[in-house]
Amino acid sequence: MRVKSLIVTSFLLVGLSSTTPTLADPARSLQNIAQILGWQPSQHGCTLCGGYYLEPNLNPKNLPILPPRKTVTHMNADKAIMPNRKPWHFIGHVRLDQVNRQVRAGRAKVFFNKKNKPSIIALKHNVILREPDKVFVGDYGKLHLHSQTGYLTHAYYRFGLRNTVAKKVSASEVQIRGLSAWGKARIFKQTAPKHFVFHHASFTTCLATHPVWKLHASTLKLNKTTGRGQAYNTTITVRKVPVFYLPYFNFPIDGRRQSGFLTPTLGRYLNSGLTLGLPYYFNLAPNYDFTLTPYLMQERGVFFAGTARYLDNINKVTLNLYGIPYDAQFKKFKHKANQDYAGQSQYSNLLRALNSQSNTRGAIAFHDTLTFNQHFSGELSFAKVSDAYFNRDFPTRLLLSNATLGTQIVPSSANLSFASKHWHASASVDQTQTLEAIDMPSVTQPYSHVPQLTVSANYTLPWQLAFGLDSSFDAFDFSQNSRVIPTVSTFTGSRLDIEPSLSRAFKTSYAFLTPTLSFKVTHYSINHPSPGARPTITRSLPIISVDSGLYFDRDTPFWHQAHTWTIEPRVKYLYIPYRYQNDIPMFDSSVSTMTYSQLFGDNRFIGLDRIGDTNQITAGIKSQLTNTTTGQTLVDAGIGQIYLFSQQRVQACSAIGCINNLPPTPPIKHSPWSHSFLADYLTLSPVNYASLKLMSTYDPITDSMVNYSAGLTLKKDQSHILNFAYTYTRNGNAFSPNRTQFVSTNIKSLQTSFVWPLTKHVSALGAYGHAISEKHMQDYFLGIEYNACCWAVRAVVGRVFTAYNTAQLSAKHPLGEPQYDKYAVIQFLLRGLGAVGNQNPSGGLTTNITGYDGEFRHYDN
Repeated sequence: MRVKSLIVTSFLLVGLSSTTPTLADPARSLQNIAQILGWQPSQHGCTLCGGYYLEPNLNPKNLPILPPRKTVTHMNADKAIMPNRKPWHFIGHVRLDQVNRQVRAGRAKVFFNKKNKPSIIALKHNVILREPDKVFVGDYGKLHLHSQTGYLTHAYYRFGLRNTVAKKVSASEVQIRGLSAWGKARIFKQTAPKHFVFHHASFTTCLATHPVWKLHASTLKLNKTTGRGQAYNTTITVRKVPVFYLPYFNFPIDGRRQSGFLTPTLGRYLNSGLTLGLPYYFNLAPNYDFTLTPYLMQERGVFFAGTARYLDNINKVTLNLYGIPYDAQFKKFKHKANQDYAGQSQYSNLLRALNSQSNTRGAIAFHDTLTFNQHFSGELSFAKVSDAYFNRDFPTRLLLSNATLGTQIVPSSANLSFASKHWHASASVDQTQTLEAIDMPSVTQPYSHVPQLTVSANYTLPWQLAFGLDSSFDAFDFSQNSRVIPTVSTFTGSRLDIEPSLSRAFKTSYAFLTPTLSFKVTHYSINHPSPGARPTITRSLPIISVDSGLYFDRDTPFWHQAHTWTIEPRVKYLYIPYRYQNDIPMFDSSVSTMTYSQLFGDNRFIGLDRIGDTNQITAGIKSQLTNTTTGQTLVDAGIGQIYLFSQQRVQACSAIGCINNLPPTPPIKHSPWSHSFLADYLTLSPVNYASLKLMSTYDPITDSMVNYSAGLTLKKDQSHILNFAYTYTRNGNAFSPNRTQFVSTNIKSLQTSFVWPLTKHVSALGAYGHAISEKHMQDYFLGIEYNACCWAVRAVVGRVFTAYNTAQLSAKHPLGEPQYDKYAVIQFLLRGLGAVGNQNPSGGLTTNITGYDGEFRHYDN
């Protein structure tokens, strides 16, 4: 007898394969288990896992999903015995179907409650319980229909953890790709609709045919409501070999935040020794949390790092706290420094400051971004370290995360801004902690703004005239919390700058012409000026410019595709009269590094302390070739040059010395035209994964390159990344090797990084940086990464520049012998459990390898 469409009450869950292989053999093969769980091997369109999970489409008609008590259940069987006295028996190919739920078994027995309604169903012989992306298979079980609870014995299970995607392949089947877990349990219980308990169970995210690792637990609890898993008496095996035991283990099964221990970190560093960190995450509220990580350092002691985050409608706050109660390695460093620098008078002050430092060390970094409304916003940033050596000993790129601490300059600032249609205003203060270490070159202490006020405006007047106003007030001072020996005079002062402007833009679809007239007035009030210098200085000068350009474009077929080719010539005339400015202090200004776009600027200096005199025309042209369909720019190039009518006389000199000083242009003798900077750039992107960028600036007056750079980026995907960059900047690096003489040098640097597959599972990654101008290697690391479907391992070795041994000066190393921190770390990742090892073993993968995500790559099943 076959019973059709018996209407009963809703019950349980789950889901898997459209086949029902026999479960009679308790010693099933891995291939048989994979078949039970729905695994379909495939070499087409897949990644490392080589297949996907296939399961029935449990809702082919896309019917609405109703609450359990309102869901209709259809029950079929080969034979049904339904006596007046309960229970009822169903024998042979038992089928129970709901929208998005399905149950299969060889036999079933339905028990009724006191209200004569079905309440419990007992199932045996090849029991399969299905729901989308879930399957539970067992020999015997009971289901409580009203509470959606039950149990199975000798069960296998599979369900998706996170990032799983269901792809419909037919009306009756779907593919499941993403991270899925499976295992075996002596007893499986469902204690609530999304709460699962497994006794004497295993858990893995590997393929059923190749379970490289497994988690074995006496009790395993998976809570899909909270997104957490709990394992008791846990042993992790790799290739059936036990490698780790924990009496209790809590791990995530989705991406939600939960309090608990995070993945421990492990690494070995030259200056700190073996370092083990165990972070604990406090999920205090939906909008704030805290992570505390104690690090046990073999050579130093116990180092604590804490990160607090807070978010509301106004604030976005991050607070980092770091501390070590007693640093044994720092004590040894002080003892060695007293031996290395003893009797050298130029280091006496720094040696005295070092000896006064406590072995208890710490740092704080606070940042808050404020948004009050559409007009008012602000930003607070505060950072401080206990001593000048903290950033060297605990570099953020190796150990700490989310820190805003600098290397030798630690800035703090506060800013409040107002913005409207026509007006913008801001008020800010800033201060720096300048770190003068005995084994690092001296650093120029920057001025602090206490405060800095800016007001700007723009209005459209009659006859399409545009009125603009830029004004600022700066009060300059030195931070009083630094032991640095200033390399500039310690006088302070204030600066008021006002610049109104008037312009008129004439525009068409193919051309523009914009004449501009502005008048700049700057007033200085100097505290304690040098003998003979004026305490107040006022500089006023007009600025006249006429900017013009044309735009041409045409359709250009290229590589059998439609492209647009544009040409944009541009000419700008600029006149600024000469004003003597050598008695004006250089508070926050320097010479600009000229590029193509800066050729068309109004000042060859950065800042307001110098306004360069000039009578010049700048001519340039740029061109682009763009794919009309995709919008990709294949070629972007430009070249321009400044032509001078008169000699430029303003330099970066002042009564307190010269900074980044350039010689004046030679007198014009033979021609009314004198060539100045020539700048160009070229970007080639023939395909969307390759880009070549070239840039250079040439100074014909000195017959030398001002700066140039070359960069190559290849990124097909996260497995194929290659970066190369070389940069040169004239007079871009200032240092003082003997702390008494100012030396100006050129910057030359080389950086390269890569991630590249060697085989299907093995990739190499690395980065290298060389400070050519300082004559030493900067940083490097080299690693090998093995990725399988459910696990990965990465080994990285490298070293990071930390300081100079200034007691060992030489012609080869004028700053001192370079000092490095070497490291070697291993990261072992079990997908679904997290990483065992250092979370970022290279100490800067995302920073040093442009385009890399910094984590093990995730592959779909």
